[in-house]
Amino acid sequence: MDPIVRFAQSLQSLGLLRFLPKRFLGHYLYPLIAGSGAVPYDASSFFDDWYRRAPGGEFSDGITLSHRYDPAAARFHYASLEDSIASDLRARGDMCPRRVLDIGSGAGHWIDFYRGRYGAEVAGVELAASAAARLAEKYAGDPGVSIHVGDVGAADFASAGGFDLINAIGVMFHIVEDARWERAIANLARQLAPGGLLLVSGQFGWLTQNVLFHREGAYQRPVAERKYVHKRIRSLRRWRRAAAAAGLRIDRRLCSRDSRALVLPENNLLALQRACDSRIMRSR
Repeated sequence: MDPIVRFAQSLQSLGLLRFLPKRFLGHYLYPLIAGSGAVPYDASSFFDDWYRRAPGGEFSDGITLSHRYDPAAARFHYASLEDSIASDLRARGDMCPRRVLDIGSGAGHWIDFYRGRYGAEVAGVELAASAAARLAEKYAGDPGVSIHVGDVGAADFASAGGFDLINAIGVMFHIVEDARWERAIANLARQLAPGGLLLVSGQFGWLTQNVLFHREGAYQRPVAERKYVHKRIRSLRRWRRAAAAAGLRIDRRLCSRDSRALVLPENNLLALQRACDSRIMRSR
């Protein structure tokens, strides 16, 4: 067993965890204890099942976060990320992305954001076929939106390319195999126009580790047979290495507004930029 895992379990058995900060426990120690023996999940099956089994057939921003989401927390989460993105693009001389690739479109929040605020043409890519079908129906009357089923971590991933901005919020930490994660970064880098931006969300600290797990049959039956990991955070150092290998650089790290009263998903962003020979696309 990993010595760090043994240390965490020792602290738990001695009742010492209660003296440590809650955020530190949630981000670092509890995942070490809970994730012992977990193996990578099947992302396509997991998320397809996630949307199919949403309570009451709901298809919303909140459902992309949890089947038992807090509406106030969901609104705050998306609003704080929107503010971070809009502020960053404004600081770049009112950069106005004309073509956007949205990875892991979910219920379409970021499609609506880039379409409504910037008038961008948006290509949405969804791993879950059930979600992609709902999105295709939602945007059937909008010629500025196209929906595709795809796996950004697959060796054969491809799209039209030449995008000014790629939005991969709430996505990259769900690619738990490191080789697939590195391939996903390389795939996305190839889709960017020179000078284009890749925006990813997560927790960019010191450690790379698995942080969220589920049991086999969690949505079909109560009997737990095997433990799977479906969320893995990577350190900022790891991100820098993978970005450089893909021809990207970490341009900025954006810390979004937090809340003491609400439990929120990760609100921080990395803006990665592809090397360019010309200036980034500016306002029309």
